[in-house]
Amino acid sequence: MEGNAQMRIGRNWIQLSMVILISAGLLLTGACSKKKIRSEYPSLKHSGDQAATDAGKTGAKQGGLDQETLGDGSGVSEKGLGEDKAGSEEASAARMARERFENDDVYFEYDSSALLPAGQTILMEKAEWLRNNPQASIVIEGHTDERGTVEYNLALGDRRAESVRTFIMELGVDTSRIRTVSYGEESPVDTGHDESAWARNRRAHFFIEE
Repeated sequence: MEGNAQMRIGRNWIQLSMVILISAGLLLTGACSKKKIRSEYPSLKHSGDQAATDAGKTGAKQGGLDQETLGDGSGVSEKGLGEDKAGSEEASAARMARERFENDDVYFEYDSSALLPAGQTILMEKAEWLRNNPQASIVIEGHTDERGTVEYNLALGDRRAESVRTFIMELGVDTSRIRTVSYGEESPVDTGHDESAWARNRRAHFFIEE
């Protein structure tokens, strides 16, 4: 009996030992699996971060190239715009100088063809413009106010235009570029009948011919 009991105890002990060994093996396997799984997460995270970093670098590089390319194109465009603007401003200044030449009249005292100091200053500026624009020729128009006869005023207008032409010629402008005409009282700039209107009509007016 004792032998049988000892045998049963031995088998139970073996079975219990096997259970313990199997359980320990399962626990060890689970622990290793968990460690392996956990160790993979940092690798995946690092891979994602690296990909994002690489993508950022690529995007920045492409962005830099695009910006540089656009910058070069923009620079060319700005240069072109600057040249166009400079050309436009130059043309505008030339147009204004031309208009000023034609619209700055020289005025005279009553029944006189003598140049006043203010008129001489204006003519100096006109002579400079003519020297800077050698292709241009001009017409000087002589005008008077309404007082006096038509014949007298035509002659007075002629003397006024000739007085202006002589002064400009003495400043170095070729006489072949200057033509004169007298309108007398026939083309008043002011149709009034008082001293203010007459003063405005006693003038030499200018017209540019190309």
